[in-house]
Amino acid sequence: MEKPLENPQATVKSASGLNTLDIIALVSAAGGSVASLVFQQVAFAAIPLSASVAFHVFNRKQLMTQMADSQQVAIAQLNQQISQQLSGVQKSIAELNQFQQKSVAQLSQQTQAHQASLDTLSGQLGELQKFTANLNQETHKLNDFDRALESQQKQLEAVVLEMREIQEITQKMSANPNSAEFYFQRGFSQERLGDKQKAIEDYSEAIRLDPTYANAYFHRGMLNKDIGHRKMAVEDFRKAAKYFLEQGDIGNYQKARNLSQGMHDFRTVAKHEEPETNNHFSERIPVSGLFE
Repeated sequence: MEKPLENPQATVKSASGLNTLDIIALVSAAGGSVASLVFQQVAFAAIPLSASVAFHVFNRKQLMTQMADSQQVAIAQLNQQISQQLSGVQKSIAELNQFQQKSVAQLSQQTQAHQASLDTLSGQLGELQKFTANLNQETHKLNDFDRALESQQKQLEAVVLEMREIQEITQKMSANPNSAEFYFQRGFSQERLGDKQKAIEDYSEAIRLDPTYANAYFHRGMLNKDIGHRKMAVEDFRKAAKYFLEQGDIGNYQKARNLSQGMHDFRTVAKHEEPETNNHFSERIPVSGLFE
């Protein structure tokens, strides 16, 4: 607890008391002087004056001593107050440093916790991205499977249509067994289904019923070439070319003639050189694999 400074009024009061004594001494000296004039004796004037001077000197020394003591006390009290205030400031600084260290420690802990959370989220994000990539891959596979399934469904529908076509033609052939056109149409459906042997048999029966059936020669030649009967294929292509020319079908004549001369291999012919026909499209339906 801070101590108050010494009361300066007390010091002033002491000084005032000393000044009063000086005044008394001066009055005494003045009285001696008056007495010497009255009694016409110099001794009366000298005694009070000497006493006054001596008393004045004593009073001044005592006053200076008291003032010096008062200043020392005031300085000591001031130093004590400064020391107490400095101690308070140092204590506040220490508390502030302690609070700062505590705050830094808390901030460091929070930073570590946030970093741990960020690492966890990053790991979860990586897993999510991996899962998304796998999901996309599975989705692509599923889409490919859907497309394959759709393609197989279309092929199956085409097979069913061809089988119905064969059934309907067979029923028609019961009423008209000598129709070369019916045999050709059924042979064409057999070819599209991939049953080459049955297709050759129907094409041969169509040719037996109509020896000038150019399309029947051509398709039988294609199948003979496909199964490796090259001589029989060349003969079929020559007859097909002959009858196409007689019928004025120059385009198909040229195709059959080229095939008969061996100018094109079977794959090129199968894709590009098949004769134009009014029958339904001639692409073969891949039956194998539909029921796997």
